[in-house]
Amino acid sequence: PAYEAAAGRFADQVRFFKLNSDQNQEAAGKLGIRGIPTLIAWKDGALIANQAGAQTGEGLSRWIQSTFGLSA
Repeated sequence: PAYEAAAGRFADQVRFFKLNSDQNQEAAGKLGIRGIPTLIAWKDGALIANQAGAQTGEGLSRWIQSTFGLSA
């Protein structure tokens, strides 16, 4: 629910994608996903941040804002 809420809140600034790591093990390995959930952020094609572990809705929003330099 926190992911879907953040995707709605920041939809005009950030694109969100989900990857089922069980069904896409090769991609998960290439991305270095070792725990679920894992958040990975790219900007202009470059990896800029990643974080593993569940977060609250507010924690996720703060991570997105700080990672992408967005205002509250």
